[in-house]
Amino acid sequence: MPITMKKYSLAIFIFMLFAITPKAPAQGLLKIDYPLRVVTYNIRFDNPADRENVWNNRKERVADLLQFHQADIFCLQEALLNQIEYLETAFPDFDYYGLGRDDGKQRGEFCPIFFKKSRFKVLDSGSFWLSETPEVAGSTGWFATLPRIATWVKLRDLSSGKDFYVFNTHLDHASQDARDNGSRLIMERINRQCENLPVILTGDFNDRPGSKPYNNVIYNSGSIEMFDANARAEHSHYGPSFTWVGWDFIGIPGKIIDYIFVNKKVQVNFHAALGDNWDGIYPSDHIPVLIEATLP
Repeated sequence: MPITMKKYSLAIFIFMLFAITPKAPAQGLLKIDYPLRVVTYNIRFDNPADRENVWNNRKERVADLLQFHQADIFCLQEALLNQIEYLETAFPDFDYYGLGRDDGKQRGEFCPIFFKKSRFKVLDSGSFWLSETPEVAGSTGWFATLPRIATWVKLRDLSSGKDFYVFNTHLDHASQDARDNGSRLIMERINRQCENLPVILTGDFNDRPGSKPYNNVIYNSGSIEMFDANARAEHSHYGPSFTWVGWDFIGIPGKIIDYIFVNKKVQVNFHAALGDNWDGIYPSDHIPVLIEATLP
């Protein structure tokens, strides 16, 4: 057969192949439920009094840890502006939302939520203070020693087209009253605004499982039922049974104060406390908590 006839026959074959192949959906790209890897991490504020553990000596290890565990979303506590700026540089494919708790701008610690720009679109975002006047920037409440803030974003997962909420907070370290009322206020907000969507709540609660702040989330009086992600995980917990460590290996079994909570619209594949350290020295005085989850 002449070469020209071979080319003609091949062209006919390709045309017929495309003619009988089902067309893609009109909306375009195929939607896939890739798992979400969400981390909560108190990275310890940049405190000059920390001597050898100052931020400059450990910032690369914080970034390395988050990169190694392939976080899609990481929620931080105690982050100061210079720490956020470093992580922005270390994660150029991420964006973040968060405000300084002292003035609602750049002063004081943030509870920022970082998310992968190529995967998520921000639909809405906001912050409120854990006080009797939650819309007043820098306000304190219930005998808290410092202003405390909660940050939230409503995201769309571009891989699946699904919308969901992420909340992040850091409860007061000294006042039990502030922790109790702060956790109650957060759950009031979640119940008021999150409708029928998946919800992920992260943070340093400065209290253990079974405490009132913990129970205010699990047994809240609203319509959105929340769970400790560890209890919802399909596989057994991985890693240490504590999240506060100091700088070296002095973790106390059962001293869990950092959490990821989810509602029933979030399916948790696994839950881990990441005890990564460099010769017994941690990148922070807390260890991060990680979940892999899907939004079924």
